[in-house]
Amino acid sequence: MEENIPKCSICMHQYTNETFLRPCFHSFCFECICYWINITPDSAQCPICRQKIKSLVYNVDEEEDDFDEYFLNDQKKHHEPPLHRRRTLSPTEKIRLQRRQVYKGLFRTCHYPEPLPRHSDFTVITPEHIPRASIFLGHELAAIHDVDSVDPFVVNHITQILLIPYNTKMKQMGDSTVIKKISEWLKDDKDNALAERLLNELIAYLKSGLSYRDFVSSAIYEP
Repeated sequence: MEENIPKCSICMHQYTNETFLRPCFHSFCFECICYWINITPDSAQCPICRQKIKSLVYNVDEEEDDFDEYFLNDQKKHHEPPLHRRRTLSPTEKIRLQRRQVYKGLFRTCHYPEPLPRHSDFTVITPEHIPRASIFLGHELAAIHDVDSVDPFVVNHITQILLIPYNTKMKQMGDSTVIKKISEWLKDDKDNALAERLLNELIAYLKSGLSYRDFVSSAIYEP
């Protein structure tokens, strides 16, 4: 079980005050990433993906819906201690943070909402599913990439990939070709795990018949 405990990539221990980086949203212990930034102050980059770090999101309190955020450019301009910018997470931001944790592998699925009777024999996504699938993809891709919105072109392209099984008379959605094609549009998906998880979540959502917010509120996950 210890192998499944999320760990900081710097100290290789369980997180202490897990801190997320913007814009990549990789996470580390607060003290670890501060030390990392201090030894490379002029070119602070994420230790994992090497993107330039814009800010640190830390002291995340999901129950109180708030967090602290420190913008690195403040330090360069003012040469002052970190600015504590506490604010309340909006409902959309809270959902996005929770969903990103699902895709980072920090949460595993315990229970999806029950499928509607008419969807119990669901096998492949059809053109009728695309409007709802597009809504879901817009939200989930924003969570995966930590952005406010996703280019409609990307959503449209992935929906066309999702129709491959329907158009080619496949019997199921989990074909390796489909998953690989979806993976090409996801950031940091080296082993196709993100694409596979996204597809599973999408299918459960479509089967449920629920709205996006109702689905993510009803699905049960645990660390």
